[in-house]
This record gives sequence, structure tokens and C-alpha cells, in this order.
Amino acid sequence: ITYERILKLLRKNLLVILAAGILCLAGTYAYMKFFVAPEYYSDAKFYIRNDKEGSTVTTTADLNAMRSLTSTYIAILNTNNFFEAVRANLDPSIRSLYTAEELRESTTFTVVNQTEVIQLRYTSTASEYVKVIAKTISETIAPHISVIYEQGTYNEVDAAGDPVLSTSRATLYSVIGFFVGVLLAYLICFIKDALDVHVKDIDDLVTRYNLPVLGAVPTFEGGRKEAGRNG
Repeated sequence: ITYERILKLLRKNLLVILAAGILCLAGTYAYMKFFVAPEYYSDAKFYIRNDKEGSTVTTTADLNAMRSLTSTYIAILNTNNFFEAVRANLDPSIRSLYTAEELRESTTFTVVNQTEVIQLRYTSTASEYVKVIAKTISETIAPHISVIYEQGTYNEVDAAGDPVLSTSRATLYSVIGFFVGVLLAYLICFIKDALDVHVKDIDDLVTRYNLPVLGAVPTFEGGRKEAGRNG
């Protein structure tokens, strides 16, 4: 097996391979759209200010300190201890549907553009609960942070928004389906070519049988057709 042979096989079956990839992409997208429950998310944004001795003035040093501590705050919030508190604050009718671990796995905290602002996103297939749970998470952050870090003050940037239909999962699996289709199609073409014992060209003769080639008789398709017309 050589790179030349791999590329030659790829060029020869390129249309078939691409068609298989597109077919798998379309099939995966259709399956995700019609047979898998859609996911919705609600976002909220906040930052935690480091208040020193009740100061109300935010300096450059304070901003740098807040940025450096965002990963620490995210680590504190991304725990079962925090989500147990979130679950306790939920309405009993919703609380019974989720464990703290499930709430944690459905929530992400990310830093916004390398700033001190943190984005909270809660994702679920239950669109009617998404905003309520995201709002409850936001409201639980302030008392939780203040208990662990006395100088940390929660400041809301954006409140939890209305549920938004998430297309990221369908897109991701569709792309994966495309590459799986391409890989399977190429693998089938490769196996088919490997099992084919016919000699197709000079390279096949040299590679398979290690025989010297003294010369080759070219094929004159046009000449034969012309001779047939004249004969």
C-alpha cells in the first residue's frame, strides 16, 4: 500500500465517496430533526466583583484580579454542592424531576471573550423549565459565593433569557455522519480494489507480480472506430 495508490483510488472514486458522505449527512440530520427530542437553552451573564473594604471604585488592578479569579469561581460553581443548593431553591414540582448531578451536567459556565464576565447556559429538552432553572441558578450564585468568599459580590449583566432552540447537536452529529459516510465508502472501495486481481495498468503488473515491462501497446480507440467505418 502506497500513498500514490491511496490517492489514485481516492481520485477514481471521489464522486461516489462524496455522495456517500452527503447521504449520511442528510440521513443523520433528518434523524436528529424528526426522531430526537430538540434541546433548548437559556443564557445569563454575570461577573463577581472583588469588594475590598466596601470600596465602590473599580480600578484596573481590580479588573485584572476579577479576570484571574474567573476560573476559580467557575470551579466553585461547577460542583454538586452548589447544584444541591440550586435544586433546593427550585419549585417542588420541578425539583422532583432532576437530581443535582443532572442539573450540573446540563449547565456550563464559560468566560466571555477573556473578560471578567461569565456566561451561564442551561440546556434541556424541557423547554418549559429551561428559563426557570437558569434563573434559579443565577439567583443561587450570590449567596453561595458570599459564603465561600466574603469579598465576592455577584453582579448580573444579563438575566436568564427565553428558551432558544439549540442546533449545535444536530450540526455536530451531521458533520460526524458525513465523515463516517466518507470513511465507509472509501473503505469499501479500498477492499473492492484489493480483492480485484485483474491487471489494470503497468503499475499493477509491476506491483503485484514484480515483472519487468519491456513495452506497452497503446489503445487507439479512434483508429478502430475509423477503420470500422471505412471497412
